[in-house]
Amino acid sequence: MGSNDKSSTWWSQDTVAVVTGANRGIGLEIARQFAQSGITTILTARNEERGQSTLSLLKAEGLQNVAFHQLEVTDLKSAKDFSVWVKQQYGGLDILINNAAIVSRHYTDKRQGARDVIDTNYYGVKNVTNALLPLIRAGGRIVNVSSRLGLLQVSSYPVYHSFHLTLNNEKLKETISVQEGLSENLIDSFVSKFLEAVNKGENFQQGWPAVDFKGTGREAFFDYSVSKIALNAYTKLLAFQLSNKIHVNSFCPGATQTDMADGLGEKTVKEGADTGVWLALLAPSSNLPSGKFFAERVEIAF
Repeated sequence: MGSNDKSSTWWSQDTVAVVTGANRGIGLEIARQFAQSGITTILTARNEERGQSTLSLLKAEGLQNVAFHQLEVTDLKSAKDFSVWVKQQYGGLDILINNAAIVSRHYTDKRQGARDVIDTNYYGVKNVTNALLPLIRAGGRIVNVSSRLGLLQVSSYPVYHSFHLTLNNEKLKETISVQEGLSENLIDSFVSKFLEAVNKGENFQQGWPAVDFKGTGREAFFDYSVSKIALNAYTKLLAFQLSNKIHVNSFCPGATQTDMADGLGEKTVKEGADTGVWLALLAPSSNLPSGKFFAERVEIAF
């Protein structure tokens, strides 16, 4: 599928990339690597001050081909306003990295935490993608930052070794893993059933992912897991709908040393960003992947 060395570069300063949630962590590193490659890179963050601070940081590193625009991915108007700005300023874009995501382990209200996680990690990706899709040029790439915690066959995870994340409800698993008949309505219904179960306090009894955070007895990432299952299914669906006119894939950065992982990750941020940058910059060819899930540059079955 090619590599991202100098001999296979297809991009230029006219190539435009958007990275959501780029004020820190993996999003920042992906934006940095794009800019270092000479790509015009637009950072977004919901917090204006933090976003501007990150922009200043990158410019201080000598990267002048960067810009920032505030974006709240859960707000449809914010996504629409952003797309209007991109069209006015750049005419279109070539790469979209849907990186913005949250976890809920610090929430005291698990129901509110689960709603916010689903709204950001799943619906937020849809909001931004739908708003920007008309602007993505033919041959463009959409890369969704996902997780192994969103794979249906996962039962454990390095570092967070006490996770048990398999959907234990076979009906739910069959619903989200269908090869034919997958639709946004079906995925939306899947996450709605999860939120209903959380509201009733029945999500674990119903077979939704259960988590014991590193053996502490503290629940964490159970809602994050569902949001990433939905995101991986949406990646497959969108790739099918776009029929290789735009290539759509998702990837797992791995347990990375970011705030989201409380610094417990085994990977550096640069290592965590690697597969996402690689997917976005693969040389054009007739066999570019689409609708796939990757980790460490290797495809893994959903």
